[in-house]
Amino acid sequence: MLDPVLADGQVTFAYEGRDGVRRELEVGFEPHPKRLSHRQATYALKLGPRSAASIEVSFLPRDGAHEPLHVTHDDLERDYSNWRKTCTRFRTSNPQLQQYLDRAVLDLRMMQTDLDGTPAIDAGVPWFSTLFGRDSLITAYQALGVQPELAKGTLTKLAEYQGTKVDDWREEEPGKILHELRVGELAATGEIPHTPYYGSIDSTPLWLLIYGRVWMWTADHAFAEKLWPHAERALAWIDDYGDFDGDGYVEYRKKSDSGLDNQGWKDSHDAIVHADGSIAESPIALVEVQGYVYDAWRQVARVAGALGHTDVAEELDRKADRLKERFNEDFWMPEAGYYAVALDGNKQRVGSITSNPGHCLWSRIIDPARAGRVVRRLLAPDMSTGWGIRTLSEKNPAYDPIGYHTGSVWPHDNSLIAHGMKLMGFDDSANKVIDQLSLSGAYFPAGRFPELFCGFPREEVPVPVEYPVACRPQAWATGATLLMVRSYGGISADAPNRTLYIVRPTLPFWLARSDIIGLCVGEARVDLAIQSHDGATGCQVLRKDGELEVLIRY
Repeated sequence: MLDPVLADGQVTFAYEGRDGVRRELEVGFEPHPKRLSHRQATYALKLGPRSAASIEVSFLPRDGAHEPLHVTHDDLERDYSNWRKTCTRFRTSNPQLQQYLDRAVLDLRMMQTDLDGTPAIDAGVPWFSTLFGRDSLITAYQALGVQPELAKGTLTKLAEYQGTKVDDWREEEPGKILHELRVGELAATGEIPHTPYYGSIDSTPLWLLIYGRVWMWTADHAFAEKLWPHAERALAWIDDYGDFDGDGYVEYRKKSDSGLDNQGWKDSHDAIVHADGSIAESPIALVEVQGYVYDAWRQVARVAGALGHTDVAEELDRKADRLKERFNEDFWMPEAGYYAVALDGNKQRVGSITSNPGHCLWSRIIDPARAGRVVRRLLAPDMSTGWGIRTLSEKNPAYDPIGYHTGSVWPHDNSLIAHGMKLMGFDDSANKVIDQLSLSGAYFPAGRFPELFCGFPREEVPVPVEYPVACRPQAWATGATLLMVRSYGGISADAPNRTLYIVRPTLPFWLARSDIIGLCVGEARVDLAIQSHDGATGCQVLRKDGELEVLIRY
């Protein structure tokens, strides 16, 4: 640290990094204080009855040769106003939900990063304010019905960093999509491998999955063609590196001394445990990741067919069929009536009851005949807190309601589970999850879901207990609110065939009407009104611009 510099109502703190970069923070005061040191600013104020005084404190960071941003409040107002105009808008009969949705759209803009002119999504503030693979991609999916261009930008930026070589320090492999990018001093000096770091088992299949979903929402042939070589390399990674032992499942094992022990979305060291609470040994084949791979193959098969790669499309569908059949044999636990969270290094089922199989409802790799048992198990008291579904059953010896992945509640996790329930035909169950999540959100400031909160049951605590160091906002927690609308509305797009599907719209009991304004499907836009009357929900097309058929099925 260099000595602070005081001048003209401001103090500048500076640091010379080991990477040779000088980093500064300029703290300014207006009006100038009576006395100023590097520790405190002292004012002498005289206030009459009912009068007020304002002191403005500004913080201006500088990072080496990069010029600091000089953006006025008016500039931001215009920028956010323009952003809102490009996004789908919402009107609802429930003020609380309206606040969630308005906040979510604004927070998406706040967490948007512009890397070399390409918009993408940062993962969360303050700990993860950078480009991630998994987090950014899931958020892109959640927000597809609101702003598809953000998903395109995220896919494009991640493709630019796609792995090209084998580098165990960074866990890079050809075709692999990154986990996390860092550009600070530790990354620049090689103290950490995040330049970028590739230790994520699900980023690559999720990239493929979202690539296919963007096609279904936009039918953008030029975009699909541009990214097709990256899709081919990602598909090759699944076969050549993801399934590194040739057993037919994508699995992970840490290769970097500074890497993550667990490389799914539950990436804390103690996240994957057996029924007795002991930590599972790697390599680990996660249940939800097999679902992501299955759905990725299905989605990319559609794109491949549209681009004229018929042989590729047919092969991907065959591989998906084989994976689904084997998955439902190998991961199903007959005695528990549920799916194992993983297969461990000995190819044995990891038998703990977790939220992970809920994602398999979303990917639809689950045998439909077993889906009801999965749904009921997720909503059982040891998993469902009343505020949302836990990551781990409270019956497991490793359960900890304030554990990061061992009993807490994650809004994004719940949103994907509810979405999967809806897709598999369990409308009322999906709304139960939405009800719980919406109720919990009422207790968090500014209509903003945190990254996670503690898993204490609602009958024991009058309000949801905050996780002490959770990010807020967190991108995929923000996206959870947006995906709830797609879920209760039963909304899906088939832009290549100029069709929007509204399947069994079912509003939660606390919501009488939900309007969706300017929903973009391909080149068309549509306004919808979903209304509930006497326990029945209906949908009406209010306005339509462009060629689009809206099919409503009850």
